[in-house]
Amino acid sequence: DTATTEIYTEQIVGSVRCVQETVCRVTGSWVGFLEFNGVRYWDLDKIEPAKIFVPSDEDALPSDCRHREDSIWLARRDLAKSQEHKIRLEVIQRADRRLRSEYKERMKKERK
Repeated sequence: DTATTEIYTEQIVGSVRCVQETVCRVTGSWVGFLEFNGVRYWDLDKIEPAKIFVPSDEDALPSDCRHREDSIWLARRDLAKSQEHKIRLEVIQRADRRLRSEYKERMKKERK
């Protein structure tokens, strides 16, 4: 049991509940530690941060956000072209959402 009396400005205080019953008390700080029922399970001072690998632009997947046309034109400060590409992408996304919804409804009907 490593309960703490330390005070952090970004405190977390709460509970884990199952229906209306409190199963566990949760305390900590998003910038420091996390305890469940007074037992510390995560402590930023005692863990090794994960190494983050960021691929170069050339190695990034085609779906990487760095390849979005609207972002590219925005970075070049061409707001008109950026907006044009953003609208084009939104039209594609809305059509995709509609097709997925229609497919889901068709599958519901076929199961009946």
